[in-house]
Amino acid sequence: MLRFNLLPPATLLLLLLLPPLPTARAFLLSRSSSPQQRSIIWRAQAAASSLESNDGPLPLFRSYFQGEFDNAAQVASERAQGMEAGPAGGHEQIHCILTPLNIPAGSLGEDSQFFLGATYYFDNRPEAVFRCRVYSFHPPPRPADDEEDEESGASFFLPPPAFAEMRLHRFTPEFEGVMRQNKYDLTLLPQTSVELAKVVEELEGCSILWSVSDSREEGEADNNMSFRGVMREGYCLVQSQREAEIKLKIEDDLLLTKEVLSVNDRGTDCGTGKIVYGNYRGLPYWMERRG
Repeated sequence: MLRFNLLPPATLLLLLLLPPLPTARAFLLSRSSSPQQRSIIWRAQAAASSLESNDGPLPLFRSYFQGEFDNAAQVASERAQGMEAGPAGGHEQIHCILTPLNIPAGSLGEDSQFFLGATYYFDNRPEAVFRCRVYSFHPPPRPADDEEDEESGASFFLPPPAFAEMRLHRFTPEFEGVMRQNKYDLTLLPQTSVELAKVVEELEGCSILWSVSDSREEGEADNNMSFRGVMREGYCLVQSQREAEIKLKIEDDLLLTKEVLSVNDRGTDCGTGKIVYGNYRGLPYWMERRG
């Protein structure tokens, strides 16, 4: 279990009483005595923020989580060491494009707030798309009330709560063919919830919870914070669209900063235990921002 530095009682009381406004946040940050305590305050504020709020980490997260990224530098370093992709332990070169979508709120679930298109291709070749997804963002699930109280002898501390849940949607096989023929032009996505639901399907159990992962030094600007994405259930099981007899165990964790998107996405054949995709050493794809 993760442990965090305790907040002074006076700071904790202010945290509970003050609204999550920038002025309140600045005051609390100034009162905390270490980067770890500042991190706790940001996490608590994240839990108090809604997807519709301009306070907290969400606006900064949204500004980071768009644009183009690739791991060309990582691949170049591995090839210079003689490490090829696959069983040899190297990474494939992957380019990722994250595009905000003009889809009305509520289109993929009543509480869905905003949407991104995520397109991935190999080897700096836009025609070599191997994955295209729609990401929908929702308020996070309420945390389970499983922490011990003081009467049981446990110390009170704040774990990192999520500020958003990202659900993953893939295209139906029929619409996948349409998108492939049109070079995955995301403008072809329907703009109504009824029509959109006909062409995408949620990867059940594969949602990602985003939280603040703050490793800034004392005095660093708030816009240098980082974000961590973990699977809500730890992993999920998904039937392969390409081979119906194969079921995949999918694991994923992510790190997002202003300049980097780190993705450790792994897929394993449940029947054979063989790696279907992902790095054989279990290392993330370290993709740097482009443009």
